Amino acid sequence: MTSTVLQAKTLDTRIGKLEFTHDFADGYPTDATVKKLLNEMDFQRAVKADVWAIPFASMAQWQYANIVAALDANPYHVEPR
Repeated sequence: MTSTVLQAKTLDTRIGKLEFTHDFADGYPTDATVKKLLNEMDFQRAVKADVWAIPFASMAQWQYANIVAALDANPYHVEPR
C-alpha cells in the first residue's frame, strides 16, 4: 500500500533546488520554487531581448556610416539645417 503522506520532492537544477509537493509529475511547485522560476524566466527574456537587438543596432549603425560616407564623398552636398 502507498502512503498518502505529503512528501516534498526536490530537484537539483542549475538555478538551485526546486521543491514540489508529492513528486515532480503529480505535485505542485512550492511558493519559493514559483518565485525562483519566474525570476529565471525574466532573466532569460532579458538576455533574449539583448541578443535579438544586436542585429538591429548593427544595421542602424551601418546605415548611418554609409550616409556619412556618401555625404563626405560628395563635394557638392548641402548640410541639413
